[in-house]
This record gives sequence, C-alpha cells and structure tokens, in this order.
Amino acid sequence: MSRGLVLLAIACVGCAPSRATGPSDQAPPGSVVIKKETMAIRQGPIGVRETQDATYVLVDVENKSDVDRIIAIEGALTDAEGRDISPLSLDEMHVPTGEKRTFALVGNQVLPQAVDARLNIRRAARAEHPPPLRVTEQRAEQDEDHLAVTGRIRNTLERPALATIVATFYDKDGKILARPFRFLEFAPEQSRPIRFDGPRKAALARLFVGGEAY
Repeated sequence: MSRGLVLLAIACVGCAPSRATGPSDQAPPGSVVIKKETMAIRQGPIGVRETQDATYVLVDVENKSDVDRIIAIEGALTDAEGRDISPLSLDEMHVPTGEKRTFALVGNQVLPQAVDARLNIRRAARAEHPPPLRVTEQRAEQDEDHLAVTGRIRNTLERPALATIVATFYDKDGKILARPFRFLEFAPEQSRPIRFDGPRKAALARLFVGGEAY
C-alpha cells in the first residue's frame, strides 16, 4: 500500500473537505485550540485492505471562532527527553464553529520510544460552505458491557458522495480511547444509519464526518 493510501485510511485525509479561502483568512489567535489533554499515542496496523504498522497520534482540535474552518495540524513525535524522533503527517478537516474534531497524524514507522508529540496548527482558513454530509439523530447508549454510538448520515447533495464517517470514544476523564472509521457510499440525497461499538472503558462518544468526495 502506498503511503498516500495509508494516510487516507488512518487520517481520512484523502476525502476532500469543504474548500477553504486563501491563507490570509486565518483564525484569530487562540480561536483554534489543540486539546492536548485528549491526546493518545498509539502503535498498530493502519490501512484498509492492506495494513502496515506505525505509531500515530489522535488528538481533538476545537474551533472557537465564529465561522466554520478548514483546519490542518502537523507535528512530530518526541522521546522522553523532548527530542523530535519522527515527523507526523499533516491532517486536515472541516471543523464547524463551536465544535471539535479528532485528528489523526501518522509517524513514519513504529516508534516505541515515542512518549509525547509536538503539535501545531498549519492553517485554519474560513470554509466557503458547510459540509454536504450531515450527522443527525446521534445518540450514545450503553449496550451490555460497552458504549455504542449511533446516528444517521444524510447526503444533502443531488449527486452521489463517498464519505469517511468517524467515531471518537473517550474515557471518563475525556482522553481518547479509540477512533474507528468507516467508508460509506451515498446515493443523491440518501440518508444511511451507522453504528460504532466502543471499548469497554468508554464513557463518552460522538460521530462526525471526517471527509467526503463527490
């Protein structure tokens, strides 16, 4: 599998977000926040049909500005002494005003010595239009020994679309436990149900559209 397809599988960067305006239209200082307290560093297989092992970072980013934004973050994995040991892939998503999205940034190999990450916002431009796929009827509920999150994804377009649907599961302290995703195809104006089952320690969960192509 090429690295481009690997990044699509883990970070959902291959599905195009809503277009952004130029680099001059950036968010005011402090209005786009990397929520590092949610961050989780994971090691394991990434990919869909073919997989390869890597170290990757999951972290929430919050858009506190008054408009939707196309936000891109990048960074590097660091060791116990704070030294950079691997660059992290850039991830970019549409983040609506007042909301959070869980970004995934992938290292270039398995790095057990990675204990932290240095993260920064590459850009946060104003989105030209709202995302064409919407999450509705979202609900998290306990199902025996685990938490499940369900909802419907609606394609508002009059043409087919392909979307990456993502769920983030958190522990009781708000730290990310898992970020499963699924690729779905939509007919014009179609609405489809979706469900994700989380790990046993999950206390909170939410759904979002990670990206779309149409």
